[in-house]
Amino acid sequence: MSSVLFKDFFKEIKNTFNRFISIFAIVALGVGLFAGLKVTSRVMKKSADAYYDSMDFYDLRLVSTVGFTRDDVDALREYAELSEVDATHTTDALFDAEAGRFALRVFETGAGSIDGFLVTDGRLPEKDGECAVDARLSGKIKLGDKIDLSAENTQTVSDALTPKAFTVTGYVRSPVYISFERGNTNIPQPPDEFLAEVYRQFQCNGADLQDGASK
Repeated sequence: MSSVLFKDFFKEIKNTFNRFISIFAIVALGVGLFAGLKVTSRVMKKSADAYYDSMDFYDLRLVSTVGFTRDDVDALREYAELSEVDATHTTDALFDAEAGRFALRVFETGAGSIDGFLVTDGRLPEKDGECAVDARLSGKIKLGDKIDLSAENTQTVSDALTPKAFTVTGYVRSPVYISFERGNTNIPQPPDEFLAEVYRQFQCNGADLQDGASK
């Protein structure tokens, strides 16, 4: 009985082979798509985690609208749970280049190892008067170009940023920005974030924080 059933089964496939192949392809495509969707989130999470670890991305971020002082930095470093504590200055400013005027966010380099920059071309700045810019600006600002601090900036920004002109030495990417969005600027009235006495945020790393979400 089973042999007759198998013969009829294969005969049916042979007589309707095109339909059989179509159904088989549809089922295989569905199974492959479902399997891919099942593992995609896990693979993406592991890839992002590996990238963040390689760039020493912060585990915890503290932000204050009032600002932190050097005493706050020293107090945070007393916590045994925190293996690293970095406090850096940043501010928004207008810069003039050959391609036009740009509103850029200026980050201090060399203050710590957290949130490193990935150099995609050129090199990081090594002395006063040098800077690296976002790799997305490579089509507008070339390596070796000079960008000047615009006269349209507030006096606070002009006093805080020295020198007033920078030579572009490289293009970088930052783990802080993983999408096309770069946030909003507070120009024309940026806070006094580049003053040496005040920090607006801390980045911290700690072994007990690595399994949790960044805040």
